[in-house]
Amino acid sequence: MQRSIALTVMFTLAAFGCGQRAEDQSTKAAEGAMPADAAHQGQDVPNPHAPMDTSAMHQPMGVNSEVSLSDDITSAWSAVKIRVADTEAGTSEEYVVPIGASMPLGDSGLVIVPEVFVPAFVMGPDGITSRSAAPTNPAVRVRISEDGAEDYEGWLFGAMPEIHPFPHDRYQVMLVEGVPAA
Repeated sequence: MQRSIALTVMFTLAAFGCGQRAEDQSTKAAEGAMPADAAHQGQDVPNPHAPMDTSAMHQPMGVNSEVSLSDDITSAWSAVKIRVADTEAGTSEEYVVPIGASMPLGDSGLVIVPEVFVPAFVMGPDGITSRSAAPTNPAVRVRISEDGAEDYEGWLFGAMPEIHPFPHDRYQVMLVEGVPAA
């Protein structure tokens, strides 16, 4: 019986103490303060309810996207062959587009500018380069506009057209191959 009374008293004191502690903590949290404990003494503790700065989350970490090609590789290629598939009509056409030139892609309303062709694309900590002049993993960085408005800037990969494809409801734009310089 005494044990039962002692347990009841201990339980009541514990419950009262926890209730008081929770009340103190909620008051301090409402005032923007944290409870003082050894881990927080003398430190500025940020308000857990303040908006979080997410600007760094949108920056690529450790990715260098600069393109560095030797003169012998850039001079080995003069153009790219691009295939445009019209998914509504079920047709496709190919175009040879000089690197650096702007060219309309048929009646699609699309205009493409191939900026740089990389015959053996590789990306590392030093950026994007080519392992050789041989077209083992061809890629082209392009800008595509539709009806005069910039629509896409990115890479088209010849061996893997499903990687970063041109996003369009009707047209697929794909790299077929590089065109060697004459």
